[in-house]
Amino acid sequence: MKADFESIYTAADPRPYFTELAPLDYQIPAHAGRVFGRFADHLHARGLPVVRIADLCCSYGVNATVMKHRRDFGEIVAHYTDPAVAGLDDTEMVALDRAYYAETAAAAPWIEVIGMDSAAPAVAYAERVGMIDVGLAADLESDEPTADVLDALRGVSLVAVSGGIGYISERTIGRVLDAASPDAWFTALCLRWVDATAVVADLERRGLVVERLDGVTFRQRRFADDTERDFARSETDRLGLDQPPDDGYHHSDLYLARPADDVSPPLGQLVSS
Repeated sequence: MKADFESIYTAADPRPYFTELAPLDYQIPAHAGRVFGRFADHLHARGLPVVRIADLCCSYGVNATVMKHRRDFGEIVAHYTDPAVAGLDDTEMVALDRAYYAETAAAAPWIEVIGMDSAAPAVAYAERVGMIDVGLAADLESDEPTADVLDALRGVSLVAVSGGIGYISERTIGRVLDAASPDAWFTALCLRWVDATAVVADLERRGLVVERLDGVTFRQRRFADDTERDFARSETDRLGLDQPPDDGYHHSDLYLARPADDVSPPLGQLVSS
């Protein structure tokens, strides 16, 4: 089965998150931030002055460091695994990160990121230091959205999730889309061995056209061990899907769902532009 990293989302800051995941060549935020950022840039160029993104399962706001701050993900990893920051106390780390993210706060001023995650410490830190604009500690799998959550999601034009499908389902995604703009897009990087059938079906029920990028997968991280590798490959077989490259990594598929009158250009062109 998949390795359990739940404890790294309850730390006061992202240092344990990156210290744990960096040895596994964790890289999905680099892909998510780049691709989701391109979608946001497209929506902005088409006339949206501000593109509000609901980043689901955002943890410490890592996708936003690439989408909004245009930081290189390798630089982010180096920042949090640098031995020089290992001994900082909470106050010192907050001060360091506030200055760090203030440097790039205006990199993409048309992007506003609302980060949502059930891990309250992670969301709180991301908002406190400016990695995201608004943090929502909410579990919409279990609970109806509160008035504050609904208010924060109003006007969202892009709902995004990377690696979170399986932890969240069409229940959370649907509740967010219900609160977002009527013409909002939805995009996801979904682990190839996770069954996204119910999510896709719900998106189509809403009248959205769902595309999956053909012929390309995105590395998430290396397998923690052979047990995890065997589990991922057996689940992929169970779903009847082609196996991604057997290169020692989890791979994700890219999905994009848009209203039927808004499906040009095609997904492949958006990603490569």
